[in-house]
Amino acid sequence: MKVLGKGEGMPFDSAIALGMFDGVHLGHRAVINSVVKSKEEGLVPTVFTFSVGSMVQKHDRELFYIFSNRVKLDIFEQLGVEYVCSPRFGEMKNMSAEDFAREVLKNKLRAKKVACGHNFHFGKGGVYGFEELCYLGEKYGFKVEGIPKVSYEDKIISSALIRECIKIGEVEAANKMLGMNYFLEQVVSHGNKIGRSIDFPTLNQYFDERQLIPHFGVYVTITTLDGQKYASITNVGVKPTVQKRTEPLAETHIFGYDGDIYGKVIKVEFLNFIRGEHRFNSIEELKKRIAIDIEMAKKYIRDNVWEDLFKYD
Repeated sequence: MKVLGKGEGMPFDSAIALGMFDGVHLGHRAVINSVVKSKEEGLVPTVFTFSVGSMVQKHDRELFYIFSNRVKLDIFEQLGVEYVCSPRFGEMKNMSAEDFAREVLKNKLRAKKVACGHNFHFGKGGVYGFEELCYLGEKYGFKVEGIPKVSYEDKIISSALIRECIKIGEVEAANKMLGMNYFLEQVVSHGNKIGRSIDFPTLNQYFDERQLIPHFGVYVTITTLDGQKYASITNVGVKPTVQKRTEPLAETHIFGYDGDIYGKVIKVEFLNFIRGEHRFNSIEELKKRIAIDIEMAKKYIRDNVWEDLFKYD
């Protein structure tokens, strides 16, 4: 997949999926799948989206993103997208709707088809919507397809709804709406080695700036290490029992594994919330609770996922 550079145009006629695509959830996938199918018509499947982190507010609220830009682009590629145009929001926020249709969609991206949700908004201030896009499509020679909304348990799937689920620990619901497990993919950093001293060594990962942080607490997880998946448990929070005023991070314990993986990029998928973060009165009390958490996580994975995840246990 190729990401177009600034000033670079499409070399072929394209079908373009329009949207922020934060999380690339099932509703977003319906839009993207529509343009991927257009390859049968000789059009190159393309996505236009703003780069992650370049939009700091949406609907007058501070915006925290679900996945990093790298992860979002990886998902696009897995879905069959061949080209991506991903400028920073600030570069285009003052562009009129007509200029966007003419200069970006028609001239830069050579659009013959455009797909989006019916609630798509564009142009300066985001005041123009689907009907105006259809009008501009007729004017500049591209077809506009509105993709129906996708629902989960009678609720319209949206990035805002998924973010809310992750913020309160309801990762199972978030995963169903995402169409995959919510995950953190970051480099493993050195920690204070408290986990190792109490026989539960952990790998530590920090969140990017403006990345959404899940509800503080303990989760059942799956960790991908060197291409293999392993059963694990992850604590998200600030370690109140052993440390004060620290930056939030994810600490993952892979069951039975004790290798050196510092500096590697590791993927941790969140399956289920076990309990909230708690300050224990002693390290021994913390150790006993971790042992209980691990047994709960093992039972969940055996009941719901794969027995063969227990590679080292």
